[in-house]
Amino acid sequence: MSNLKIAIIGGGNLGAAIAQGIVKSKLAKAADIVITRRNLGKLDHLKKSGYKLTTDNGVAVKNATHIILCVQPKQLAGVMTEIGGQLTARQVLVSTITGISIEEIGSHLKKKMAIVRAMPNTAIAIGSSMTCLCARDASAKQLSDVTKLFDGLGMTLVIEERLM
Repeated sequence: MSNLKIAIIGGGNLGAAIAQGIVKSKLAKAADIVITRRNLGKLDHLKKSGYKLTTDNGVAVKNATHIILCVQPKQLAGVMTEIGGQLTARQVLVSTITGISIEEIGSHLKKKMAIVRAMPNTAIAIGSSMTCLCARDASAKQLSDVTKLFDGLGMTLVIEERLM
């Protein structure tokens, strides 16, 4: 899993916990993770640890290998409008957005790309999450890489989306 470049769209509690867990698990360095949030002042503690911060979602995803969406469901359409033009088929889009199906996420894309839906639980903050994953248009390697990311935050299980 070398050369990971991760963009976390939505640096709230979940997004920050994912970023910190990835670094704590030594899956990526803080400098390889870009976190977005409207109010960057709430992420000062992460900036001091070497994470890259921005309010610009489009800039955040431009060079990312993996984009993790950690926003509220009502924000999906706006975020996808902001980042859609920057996304490429080589990237993996991971959604932690509650109640939003892979099909709905895909409806906002103008190109085919790997989409992984992740459902972690609150224990992610202490590295003890049980995260369920399902995917569409993801290669075995892409799904394996996302599984390894979330394994660094606890345990993972790949399931059918209907079981989410």
